[in-house]
Amino acid sequence: MPSLVNDGPHFFPNVLMDPVFQRDGVLFGHDHGQSPAAQTRKGDNKEGDIQWAVVDPRRHIMYIWDKDVHRQDDFPLAAKSLGASVVTNASFNEYKGGSKTWGTIKVGLSLIGYSFSHAYIGSPYAASKHIKDSEIREIERKYWTGSKAQGHIFGSHEGISETKIDRPALHYFGRRTGRLFSDYEIAQGEAPQIEEVIGGLFRNVANYIDAEASAQTIGHGVWGLAPFGIDADLGDAGLGPAVETYEANDTITEPNKPHCIGLVIAVFSWEDVKQIATLLIAARVKDAVRVDGNDSILFGHHQTLLYGDDMGDAKRFYNRWGY
Repeated sequence: MPSLVNDGPHFFPNVLMDPVFQRDGVLFGHDHGQSPAAQTRKGDNKEGDIQWAVVDPRRHIMYIWDKDVHRQDDFPLAAKSLGASVVTNASFNEYKGGSKTWGTIKVGLSLIGYSFSHAYIGSPYAASKHIKDSEIREIERKYWTGSKAQGHIFGSHEGISETKIDRPALHYFGRRTGRLFSDYEIAQGEAPQIEEVIGGLFRNVANYIDAEASAQTIGHGVWGLAPFGIDADLGDAGLGPAVETYEANDTITEPNKPHCIGLVIAVFSWEDVKQIATLLIAARVKDAVRVDGNDSILFGHHQTLLYGDDMGDAKRFYNRWGY
């Protein structure tokens, strides 16, 4: 199995030679976290691991999804319903209640108010035992829902156009009109109105250089682009023969199928953000962006979530858009 931690520039050649990747055009793997903080985190046993997926964009086209389009207010359930080969969260949002803290306070006060109005005395959670689940959910939805994205989002596949908040100093990741690697783009600025794109993201790698402002051991997800034609290190690592072998064994049946000129990678972990940047650069990822993190991270495929299945209630309402 390829290793993002150990393989360096051999990582993508090793992915290309993997029989599962040759069959499916997508490969999932994981490595153990490297920093002491990541290795000693308590709780979910996935914390500290580095979960990753590599995607051939010729075979899996990326689009932006909106849980509201699927009439589902629970973000992880909406993600599972997509049946996607890879699914993640993405945008930084704003709570209707102002923030997670203020939203939680307002939820509690609403439950207390309900308690007194119905003569139930006690804590809001004791009172909640007397309230129907649907009523509680309406109170939570009122304050925990993510009402706006902090950055522009456009998605032709699901008819998304979200432009309430400008964040031109940050970065975007998206796809223009085609489905080839050359159609994918990471850049600084407001997300342009292209086929599929999310803006307001933080840069992790910029032109093979660590772009993180500071070290942070947080839950986070990264999407990155690894072009093949411009990097001598990949050539020295055997990229050419690996691409030839992959193209001879992939399952594309088009008579004039396009060449594999780059791969897309997603990495999710509780590792230090700078450590992830270092690993991506060693593997020769040219550019990468970081999506909303900590309790918001969601990463998986089909009906399986590697991160996000245990997402807290507030974040289930808050999260709305993803890749």
